[in-house]
Amino acid sequence: MSVPVNCTTCSAFYNLKSQYAGRLLQCPACGGVFRAPARRVPAVFDRDIFLLREKHFAINTKYHVRDEDGSPLLYVERPALLAQRLIFFVLFLILANIISTAVPYFNWTLVALAAAYFIGPVRHITFYPDENKTSPLLTVTQDYVVQFPTTRFTLRDLHGNILATYKKNRFTDFLRKRWRVYGPDDALLLVAEEDSIILSLLRRLTGYIVDIAFFRTNFVLYAADRETVRGEFNRKMTIFDRYTLDMSEDAAGVVDRRVALALGVLLDTGEGR
Repeated sequence: MSVPVNCTTCSAFYNLKSQYAGRLLQCPACGGVFRAPARRVPAVFDRDIFLLREKHFAINTKYHVRDEDGSPLLYVERPALLAQRLIFFVLFLILANIISTAVPYFNWTLVALAAAYFIGPVRHITFYPDENKTSPLLTVTQDYVVQFPTTRFTLRDLHGNILATYKKNRFTDFLRKRWRVYGPDDALLLVAEEDSIILSLLRRLTGYIVDIAFFRTNFVLYAADRETVRGEFNRKMTIFDRYTLDMSEDAAGVVDRRVALALGVLLDTGEGR
């Protein structure tokens, strides 16, 4: 998202990249110093801590987002599209049965299930002010129908401007879950990585139930240098899916909180949990 600005000395116009928002800059034309306007984002995103709680016993994936005092901020929904997914599975099952005549003695039903999991209808994620679902604030679009080996999503604001792109490679990031976040100019902004390689291996070995009880999947959010910590996304010790996105480490507000919050949702629903 570009930031339009005029030099206060010579009035030269510039369309700056979003990372220059709020910074002191020197005009290349006259050498004058001016400050670029800050990013214009809804006040609901102007904070460091977000509490996410998934709504259970619902067909669609739903989240309630609250501030650290428990006051409601946002409502998030990702449709399940069960009918469409069932159609995909039936089509793959028919195809598997046709192939099985040529290649018998193989469980093609499992292949159909795997294909239906990785290849299915696109399921976008939408952020609303509340459950009335009026005036969406953000949209995360699933870019690929085939989510193997690469998963990719794009975040847009209410005007359709691209804020970030999220990517995950299911091959290279299997042993330790990792998501990469890129800006509109394709520059790497964030890397979200499981908190420990040892814990990540234990989670793979012990499965989902033990993960809930003992090895909660937490993520650390790093800057592009993979050393500077920008924030954390932690799962609370509970049988229900409750998370805390804490961006307090990013005191300067380098990371757009809309980008961070959408990443938090993807770290749960994008992992198929």
